[in-house]
Amino acid sequence: HRIVHITRQVLYSLMEAHSRGIVNRDIKPENIMLVPLMYDANYIKVMDFGIAKMVSGGPQITQAGQTFGTPRYMSPEQLQGGDAGPETDLYAVGLVIYEMFTGRPAIDSQNLATTITQVIFGPPIELDDYEHVPDDFKRLVRRACARDARDRYGDARSLLEALCDWSGPSPEMLASGITASAVQAPTPEAARPPSVTEVIGRDEVERRLEALKQLQAQLGHP
Repeated sequence: HRIVHITRQVLYSLMEAHSRGIVNRDIKPENIMLVPLMYDANYIKVMDFGIAKMVSGGPQITQAGQTFGTPRYMSPEQLQGGDAGPETDLYAVGLVIYEMFTGRPAIDSQNLATTITQVIFGPPIELDDYEHVPDDFKRLVRRACARDARDRYGDARSLLEALCDWSGPSPEMLASGITASAVQAPTPEAARPPSVTEVIGRDEVERRLEALKQLQAQLGHP
């Protein structure tokens, strides 16, 4: 199924980012680019990590209370200036899945105030009224788009595991000898993912922070 294939690829990209402590914070259809290849007409690239946030290890590069993203694809915690974690990206993935099945955004308003009200106080985002949507996808979207981040999938790996449980492994996974069980969450004894500081080095993190401060000073921001 095309939707399953696209969703898997988005999750693979987010797994890589989340394993390095990076949250995209702007997952939306416009940032999921179809790049047809000879062997895959539905190959995708997740674009625009320009507002990504480091969430594990190393200093934060944004101030508390700042809001980034596209409102209709933003989670309640984003719109309220709260912390953005992997669950924030998965909320947006749920919205993208909703739109792939229905052909319209789950939050379908052009007015910013109305959009914010719908996200924070509106009815749950569900696909229950669409008979053509498989029940497994209905459950997946319902959990991914839960208003409380604690009720969502904890990370991209968890959502991918749920997808593989009922859709089976992708051809790419089979070709690599990987089964659905291979995308389960790491066991407690497994090594933790490296932090951003460990990946690029503390000196590089500090250099980027200094460059950011200089840019903010030039733009007149505190």
